[in-house]
Amino acid sequence: MDHAPERRLVPVVLVCVAVFCSGPTVAQDLVKHFWSGTLTAASIRVNVMVDTLCTSIRLVADDDPQWASPLYSQPGSITDTTGGMVHLGLSGLDPGTHYGYRFEVNGTIDTSGSRTGRFRTPDEGPMAFTFVVGSCNTDGNHPVWQSMGLSQPLFFLSTGDLHYADPNSTDVQVHRDAYESQVYTRPSMMDLLHSTPIAYVWDDHDFCGDLSTSAAIGKGSAARAYREHVPHYPLADDTAVYQAFTIGRVRFILS
Repeated sequence: MDHAPERRLVPVVLVCVAVFCSGPTVAQDLVKHFWSGTLTAASIRVNVMVDTLCTSIRLVADDDPQWASPLYSQPGSITDTTGGMVHLGLSGLDPGTHYGYRFEVNGTIDTSGSRTGRFRTPDEGPMAFTFVVGSCNTDGNHPVWQSMGLSQPLFFLSTGDLHYADPNSTDVQVHRDAYESQVYTRPSMMDLLHSTPIAYVWDDHDFCGDLSTSAAIGKGSAARAYREHVPHYPLADDTAVYQAFTIGRVRFILS
């Protein structure tokens, strides 16, 4: 007698594959480097390097940790002639106040922690404050950068040799590259400079090389790169970097 073939149940496993598409990360991708300076009781300046795809950028600052009452700078000017550096300034700040700052890039606010900075405005008139000072920076990842940050300084005063790239060229890009390769790529240094404004004048190694003088062929290019990259107080002319500012009752003169 023939028997019908045995039927077996074969389990079928359905696999559901979920595809998650991340949202735009344009803002995070376009901000490359930044640092702040030119600190006063009511203002700050932030210099930021952006990718060439950036079409608009504004500085956003707030004294509220929840970013409920942001202040916006005017849009920065983005041109190839500045090596991608944009200067953003904010005024009308409250004296003696802690602020966080971010960037609005192409209409989107970059909320990433790595592109969020901090500063504190000084009081108007007499006040107690701490600042840190250094020079001859041969190691941007030295533990001293973390130690300086722990003191919660109002600003960092660099009296020269912020790097030892020894650039000396009539090509301004050589001097721009020194900031990119010797400053912005040093995590410990930049951790401090993202939370602490800088006041800075050069010495020889970060000007045009060891024992360089005003006769160096790269003088003009060094001055141009400095003006593009460094947030500084008012300067006397096109090549000088000497400047002065007042915090509390103290007059700082950077010769």
